[in-house]
Amino acid sequence: MPKLRILLVSDASAAATAANAEIAFRQARLHHDHVDITTAPLPELRPYAAVVLAVEMAEPPLTDNLAAFVTAGGGLLSLLPARADSACDLFGIAPPREPAGHLYSEHHSEGLVFRGGIFPSFAGLELPKGFGIGHAALDILPGPEAEIVARTGVGRPLAWRVRRGKGHVLYWNSAMLAAKAWRGLIIESLAAVMAVSAVPKANVALLQADDFPAPMGVRSRSLLRRSAAMPAPARFYATRWYPDVLDIAARHAFPLTCFAVFCYTWKGEDLLPPVTEDSRNDCFAAFRARGGEVGLHGFNHTPLLASAWGGRDRMTEGLRHAMHLWQEQRLGPPPMAYVPPNNEYDAEGVQALAEAVPSISTICGNHVIGSFDLGGNREYGPEPFAPHLFAFPRASWGSGCIPEVLPAAVAQVAATGVWSHFLHPDDVEDRPRPGDPPFLRRNPEGQSWRSLRRDLSTFLSQMRWRHPWLRGCTTSEGARRLKAHLESDWSIETGPAGLRISGPAGGTIELRLNGDPAPNFGHMTGARTLHEDEGPGFRIRVIELETSTATVETPAPAYPSPALSNAP
Repeated sequence: MPKLRILLVSDASAAATAANAEIAFRQARLHHDHVDITTAPLPELRPYAAVVLAVEMAEPPLTDNLAAFVTAGGGLLSLLPARADSACDLFGIAPPREPAGHLYSEHHSEGLVFRGGIFPSFAGLELPKGFGIGHAALDILPGPEAEIVARTGVGRPLAWRVRRGKGHVLYWNSAMLAAKAWRGLIIESLAAVMAVSAVPKANVALLQADDFPAPMGVRSRSLLRRSAAMPAPARFYATRWYPDVLDIAARHAFPLTCFAVFCYTWKGEDLLPPVTEDSRNDCFAAFRARGGEVGLHGFNHTPLLASAWGGRDRMTEGLRHAMHLWQEQRLGPPPMAYVPPNNEYDAEGVQALAEAVPSISTICGNHVIGSFDLGGNREYGPEPFAPHLFAFPRASWGSGCIPEVLPAAVAQVAATGVWSHFLHPDDVEDRPRPGDPPFLRRNPEGQSWRSLRRDLSTFLSQMRWRHPWLRGCTTSEGARRLKAHLESDWSIETGPAGLRISGPAGGTIELRLNGDPAPNFGHMTGARTLHEDEGPGFRIRVIELETSTATVETPAPAYPSPALSNAP
């Protein structure tokens, strides 16, 4: 039986987009090949289910070969605005009024609106006009037969799909897929053009609370003046914020991991923290009673940077004192996960962490932002500063009140089946100050906790609705599952009777069938169904392997075609 494989075709003009796609395929455990046509010829297309194109100029004979491939039943995805003056019909482009190289200047920061359901994770999401996405779109429009699947905030088409012969073509008139944050959209765009697709998923969701307990030393005037009945900040966080968040997390089946910091506001020269408040102990006791996992956020809230502490020895001393307090306050087993304050650390800081807290195996920094040299912009996998540690960076944040948070979260799930989210007890107090741009704050509208609590519940409900199969994990459990996923080997074979899937027992994989009308899945062995979904022209089934091999009956895919060759 032939294996399901993808071919990535790029040239020197789109190296960043191609590199981003290759990481997406690798982390999704998709079998793929990559050819740079500036240095190598286009290979035979017959073995591939889909071709992913990352070029700025699409010309014959490349486009002739691609047209034959799609007509025979293959899928074609263009990841960026490829100029294709001689192949407009292939990509569903209406004949342009001006040369295709002309940029439509108003596209550059006009948001993103998803229409229709061919991208299930993103269905109905909108980022408003003015939201900064670098589309760099060509001044072109789709033809009348195209299915428009994404628009700008002012309604101009950004992505569309057309049928050509037995296959589909999806064209993105945007450069946004070069960005790490949109890898999930690459994966779902690919699934939208394949007759049959199968994408392994790590199936891990982390919900984390930093600054545990809350920064009690910060006196909040706004909390104190709202009403006489409102508790003081320490009591508010201990008796209202944590119980509310624990209840919301439990209701949506996302276990909470809290990360302890022992003296948030203390800046003294010695390493003796202030007296522990009773409210701090109340928080720990309440959380331990729920069986929650506690990780380490640091001795104080100073990042593990040699420049901030004055050297590695000082960082090591502070972390050792933190572990003394950990034992004194009976927080349970030594921590296995560490969240860096301000999402920053350097190589010396990681060395100090490994020396002082050898139980730590996972570092949860930031996935998409920050300086690499300061611990930011991390990939899943070995921590570059200390490869024996596992990097499990976070990709979304807050109570869900900011428009870009839900798209960031669902994009992460669509890419690898992972969601890693964090929030802070003082999110409610992070309001804009006079002259501040609101988007720099976690509570940009200055909402009350009651309002943010409602937003958080709605946000988690959205994540459950869009991905009901997603498995909530503590951080240590999630790190084990993600590491196993990244090391797993999957093989998906296609034949007249359907799919034969080989992978790790307990592994999760998302299957999709496209057609008009949408085909049905048939008999399945060796796996159980976690979730089923359908939309216009497609059906999805998420399954978990019960053994190392499963079979799923599907309509025979149209590829590979024995009549197909690279001859135009």
